[in-house]
Amino acid sequence: FDDYADDNARWLEQDLLADLMPFIAQHYPISADRRRTAIAGLSMGGGQSLRVGLANPQRFHAVAGFSSAAPWSQQCEELLGRRAEQIDAMRNSTGNSNSDADAGADPSAQRLWIACGEDDFLLARNQQFVAELQRRQKEMAQGTDDRLRQFEPSKVVVDGVEFVADPA
Repeated sequence: FDDYADDNARWLEQDLLADLMPFIAQHYPISADRRRTAIAGLSMGGGQSLRVGLANPQRFHAVAGFSSAAPWSQQCEELLGRRAEQIDAMRNSTGNSNSDADAGADPSAQRLWIACGEDDFLLARNQQFVAELQRRQKEMAQGTDDRLRQFEPSKVVVDGVEFVADPA
């Protein structure tokens, strides 16, 4: 599998962007506004979400990976190179109605959320990926949400029915 991993990732990205997203847009009432478009995934899907979302900031305003099979250091070079090219193009374009410029924000800004449990076997890989992003992209900010450290039962209301959601 590892011999074809990079090819498979490229093929998935191509299928998602060229075939699946246009098909969904044609058949469902979704927004074409980049500011309302996100990609997220869990485990291997989280890794793909990070790869596709970060390499295509012109398509995705928010990117999330949960317990992700995050890209390895050697994959970051290509990923962040592609990202830098897209960001430069976005910043240099004029009259782009699909940007955040009208809101006074950087049109290439993305929201990124990487979450991984402290006991998850992918924690070290996610930490390595975040460190690589911080090393290469100085404008990145990081924070830890202490609410994710310990899950506790909480009251939830869904469709007017109240119940206790217990993560245990």
